[in-house]
This record gives sequence, C-alpha cells and structure tokens, in this order.
Amino acid sequence: MIINENILKQYISPLNYEIDKLKLLINNHMIEASSYCYFLNDNRQFIIGQIKKFYKINEFNNNYLVEVDIGEIIHIISLSPDLEVDKKVIIILKETYNFQNKKKNVEEKYLNNINSDAIFCSAKELNLNPEFLTDNEQKDILFLEDEASIGECALKYLGIKGFFLDLTLTPDRNDLLSYVGFAKDLKSILQDNQIKLKKEISLTINEEKKINPLEIKILTSSCFEYNIRYINNIKIDISPLWLRNKLFLHNIIPINNVIDVMNLILLEYGIPLNVFNATLLNDNLIQIRNAYEDEFFMLSNGQKHYFKSDDLVIENDNKIISIAGIKTNDLFEINQQTNQIILCSFYFKPESILKINKKLRIKNENFLRLSRGIDQNLLKKALDKAVFILQKITNCSVLQKMISLQHSKYSNTKILISLKFIYLKTGINFSFKQVYDFLTSLNYEIEIVSFQILKVKAPSHRYYIKIAEDVISDLIRMHGYNQILSYNLAVLKVEQYNIRDIKEKNIYHLRHLLSNLGLNETITYSLINDELFFLFSNSQKYLSIFKPLSYDKTILRQNLSCSLLEVLSYNQKNQNFDNSFFEIGNVYMPEQEELHLAIVLSGTFFNTGWLKKDIKSSFFLLKGILDVIQSFLDITFNLVSTDSYKNLFPSKQADIFFKEKKIGFIGQIHPLLEKKYYVKKSFVMEINLQNLLLKKKKRVLLHEISKFPSITRDFSFFVNKKYSFEQLNQTLKEEISSFFVKCELLDFFEKKNDISVNEYSLTFRLTFNSSIQNLNKEQVNDFMLKIESKMKKKYKIIIR
Repeated sequence: MIINENILKQYISPLNYEIDKLKLLINNHMIEASSYCYFLNDNRQFIIGQIKKFYKINEFNNNYLVEVDIGEIIHIISLSPDLEVDKKVIIILKETYNFQNKKKNVEEKYLNNINSDAIFCSAKELNLNPEFLTDNEQKDILFLEDEASIGECALKYLGIKGFFLDLTLTPDRNDLLSYVGFAKDLKSILQDNQIKLKKEISLTINEEKKINPLEIKILTSSCFEYNIRYINNIKIDISPLWLRNKLFLHNIIPINNVIDVMNLILLEYGIPLNVFNATLLNDNLIQIRNAYEDEFFMLSNGQKHYFKSDDLVIENDNKIISIAGIKTNDLFEINQQTNQIILCSFYFKPESILKINKKLRIKNENFLRLSRGIDQNLLKKALDKAVFILQKITNCSVLQKMISLQHSKYSNTKILISLKFIYLKTGINFSFKQVYDFLTSLNYEIEIVSFQILKVKAPSHRYYIKIAEDVISDLIRMHGYNQILSYNLAVLKVEQYNIRDIKEKNIYHLRHLLSNLGLNETITYSLINDELFFLFSNSQKYLSIFKPLSYDKTILRQNLSCSLLEVLSYNQKNQNFDNSFFEIGNVYMPEQEELHLAIVLSGTFFNTGWLKKDIKSSFFLLKGILDVIQSFLDITFNLVSTDSYKNLFPSKQADIFFKEKKIGFIGQIHPLLEKKYYVKKSFVMEINLQNLLLKKKKRVLLHEISKFPSITRDFSFFVNKKYSFEQLNQTLKEEISSFFVKCELLDFFEKKNDISVNEYSLTFRLTFNSSIQNLNKEQVNDFMLKIESKMKKKYKIIIR
C-alpha cells in the first residue's frame, strides 16, 4: 500500500510532521514503511494557468508571445506550434525547483527586449510515465482538463506533490489498506488532541426525477448488506490525467474512467465496488444467494466452474452476474458502447470469500479486501463518492435513490483481558491507566470488570481483532516496538549478560552435540496434512486450521518424525542418499506445546573413502546416538520392544521410557512406507524433551587413568528371544564396581527366516581394572562365575 502526503491530508489535519519523524513514528507504532519523494511540498513554481491569447513576435516567425492567466497575467515566449486559446496548462516560474531531491533551474529568456516570465511544462519534465499518456499529452505542452483551477498548484492537482510512504503490510492489518483506515490509525498513535480526522464534505449528486427501479433480495446469511446506484448516459472513455496519474503512482494501471474511479475508491476507502452493464439485465431483481449444487459459471478461459451449495453468487433473471464480488461474468462487463451501468457496494463474510476462492484461485484487489474484512460503515459513503466523481468527470445522469438492503451488521466479539495475562505474554508491566488510555485511543469499547481485568471490543473496521493476543499486539505497538527490548527480560539476559536458563543452555549444547556427531539440523513447518499426521500418531484429538490457505497445511503436528520423513524423501528424490537429519522443535497437543527431538538416518553415516570402513546407518547406530544423548543429559532411558507402530518394521521398533513414562520411539521405517515416499532403508527416532532439559547437569568428575593393565573376558551365551537385549545389558551393568569397569556388546546372531528357533546368541566383552593394584586370574574368574550364575538363574542362558 502506498500513501501520499497530500491525499492523506484530505482525511487528517493538521499534519505538520517532517517526513523522517513521521516515518519513525509509523515504523515504531504501526507498520514497516519506507519513503520517497518526487516533488517536495516547498515547490511552488508549478502553477495551473489558462492561455488567453498568443501572437507571433515580429522578425521571429517561429516564436510566440503567450498571455497566460495564473490569477494574474504573465507572458511566456514559446516555440511550440501546439498553442490553443482557453486551454489549461502548467507553467514553471523562473525559480529553482526540486525534483527527486535534485535542484533544477528555469533559465530566464529574453527575446527582442521581451522578458519571458515562465516556461510551459511538459509531461516529460514532470516525469509522467508515457505508458498511460495520450499522444497529445506527450507533446511539448501538457494540456489539462477544463476542471483544473487557475492558480492552483499543478503538482497537487496531479497528485505528485509531497512524500510517499510505501507500507509493508501484514495480513492482519486490513485496516491499513485504505487512506481512511490509515488516517484513523495514525491519529490514534499520534495521541495529539490538536490532530483531527476531517469530516467529509457533503457530496451533492444531481439526481434525475426517475427513481432507481432495481430491487434487492438477500437469500443467504453470508451477505450482510448490498447497495446499488443506477447511472444513465455515461460515456466510457479515458480518465482525466489527474486520476490516471494518481492511480499510476499507486501502482495501478488505468483502464477507463469507470474502473479508474472504482480503483480510486478502493484506495481511499478500502471498499471494493462492482459495476455491471445495466442494458444487459433482463429484469429489475438482483438476488444474492448460495449457488445450487452443480450450477456452473463460464470462466474467461472457456472452462466451466462448478459451484457447491455454500458458494456465494449474485444473479439476475437466473443468470449469475458475479461470484461473491470477486469475479464478474464477462457477459455483463462494461465496454466502450455501454451507456447505462449499475454500481454496487456490498459486505460478504470473509470466510465465504476465502472458501470460494480456494477453488477459483483469483488474486485481485477485491479478493484481498473482502477476504480480510472491510468497514461496513463506509459502504454507502464509498458508493456515493464514486457516483459523485463519475458525474463530475463524465456529466452522467444518476437515477434517484440508492437501493439498499442490510440484513445484519458486523460487530467484533468482546474479549476479556487482564493485566497479569498481558505481563505473561509480553514481560511489560503495563499499568491499568496505560492499557485503558491506549485502547481508548484506538477506539475500543471498554468495560471495566475490575482494576485488573477489562472486557474490550475493537471497532468494526479492525476485523482481525479476535483474541486477547490481538489486543496485546495493539498495546505493544502503542507502547512502541522500539521500546520492547528494554523491557523484555528474556532478551536482555541473553543479549546483555549472555545468561540462559538451564533449559536454554541444554538445548543450545544439545544442538552442538548432535552437529558434532555429524547430523544436520533442519527446521520444518509446523503445519502438515492429515496423511503425514497419522504416519506415527493414532491420536484423534488434534488442532486444525479453521481457514487453511493450503490443503497441504491444515493440521498442527504432534511429532517431528513425519516432517523429517518428508525432508528425507525430498533429498533422496534429488539423488542425495546419505542423510542424517535432526530437528528440535515444538509439537502441538490440544492443551499444550511440547519440545521434541527427532532424528532420521539413511545411507552412509560416515564415509572413510579409500579405507573402506564406512559406517552405514542402522538401528544400532541410532541407538548409539540415543546413548550419547542419554549420557549428555545425565539420565537413563529404557527401551521396550513393541509392534504398535504400523509404519515401522515390526521386529525393529521400540518405545523409549524415562522413569517408567513413555517419551518416544525408535525404529526402522517400514519398507512399504519407504517405497511410498521413495526413500531407501531408513531409521527414525523421536523423544519428548519437555521435562528432560530442566535438570542441571552434574559437575564432571575426572579420574586418574589407571596405571595397571586391564583384563578382558568375552561372555557368550544363548538366550530365549522373550528376553530383550536391554534387560540383559541392564543386569550386567548392575554388577559394575570398582574393578568391573565396562560392559559392551561385541556380537549378536540369530537365524533369520527360521521360526522354529526361539533363541539368539549374544557376546559381551567385560573389562576389569583396578586403579590400586594388578588384578589376578582368580579374582576375575570368581567374578565371572558369579555373573554366569546370576544370568543362568534369571534368564536361563546357555553358555557357549
């Protein structure tokens, strides 16, 4: 959205701020904005005048002396053959003027002892874009329309005087998509009692005696209001130069006088209008209704668009003339031969507009405004302003009476908000008076519940204010975005003092640990589709988006693994087969957010090149990474074999437990899922970090390296498959003491494809060492016998 200083001053006054100061206020309290200028306000040399007479100067046949009325008579020497008496022109007085921050001089002319008081101005000297100029307007002298006032500033007339603000709008600031909305918000943030919103000058529309014959019927709850004006004897033609230039400076391409006026209203009021060729209407009834099932509309590309029963259409005599105000039937469009039109303003539910446009995928200014919400209070005013301008520039006739029907009036919901909630969300300790004054400035309706709690309702043009957080965002910007850092304690801790709490520290170090292990961090989108959601979750309770922009992003994820699988698939489709990714991010349960860690491995994890000792991704490698995480967090995980995950390999999946509470899973991705997502053999793990990062790590104690040699013994046995490796390993580790220092798995073997065999073989390597003496065989043998006896008794192992 582009805002021009002089147009803005039509709605708010006095506005005597320097551009730099005003831009700073807007950036700190409203929205991001940049500025630029064509001609500054101190340019007073460009004046509108009228040619009274001209004649050739004797002895110089190609030179003319021209008398021009600019409120006083001045004389100009001109070489142009295009002079016409009574034509309005722009003259530049003999002074220095500023153009795009550069100074330009108008040199004095003397000819035959005659002094030229000024020069004629062309479109080129004003830097008007030739794309929207007629051939006559591109000549040496720029002629203006008869309505231009003598002595008026030409720059103001053409809309190029003063600064321009280029706003970077976010979807929630629909109110800033117009000059009226911007002026209201600017007045609120300035908090200056001397600055007032200007009252609109009453518009006098010369109406015919004939009454507007049209009738409106609203047959759907999606339409709140519909208004119609009927215009006769209109000539569809090129717009006046001031209108074309004003639109072009706002990045709108001029079309014709009717469309251009509608676009001007869109800029000033943010209200979209529809226009129809009135001669093509078969009767006087305009109906707004829901479409019939399988009713269709012929699009401009020749394709049929079939409607659903909840789609919104406007019809006349059973013919659809418009889809929800965002797409007009080509048969009812205006053209050069049109001499009767109807002009309409309306208010439709934004939800209905969004829904129908998901199928049509129309991107235009009408859709942008209607889908974000417009100010219903301005509908009639905007329609009358459009009719007034059209009558002014075309001398058209307007039938008496605006036909109007209002079924309901939009009103924002009341929101309960407390000072405590504001502090919890912002870290800013607002006083009750501050909150009350800020919201009053923004025209909120306020009901005091207590001196800690308010019930508030935003003005109707602030459509996006739905929840307490939206109100808080208004408080923050009134307070000033530039003031936030000085109050945000969390930011201050890290930025100024480099202090993090235990959780923040652990996350920071965990990220570095995983990166140092060779894993690559990814960040994925929190919204996923329903297919991804149910890959690793059976939950039927989830948060979904009420009005999703895309059907691929509809549900808030409850695990990270599904997103990492998508990342893995993308990489392998692009011939990157060696992958090791991790993500630390939030997942979203119906009642709370949780912090999760997910890891996915595929292909070669570590490439040794010519040594040919590559480390391939495997279940055990992923389990080893889990052990490193376990050691880092100084906690103990337990793995319990399961077959509850349908998208993991049945015999290679396990639940991860911490203090008898399930916090995650680990396993190999099922071959069918790998095939579906075009990935090779892959492994995935996910754990809930929510309560694991709050523990302060113990101080690391260093022990002197033993001076005495270690003794190792291999412990091999068969054991029934009903006993898991985790159980066996845990039992052995319970025996670790001052001289039994380490236990690690050396070998694992089981017969594949032989269901009759219910045993598997394990070999553990046990390491013995003492820091005070040499160990002898007898000590180690005694200990081995003790371990064997315990394992035989508990697990019925068979030594091999």
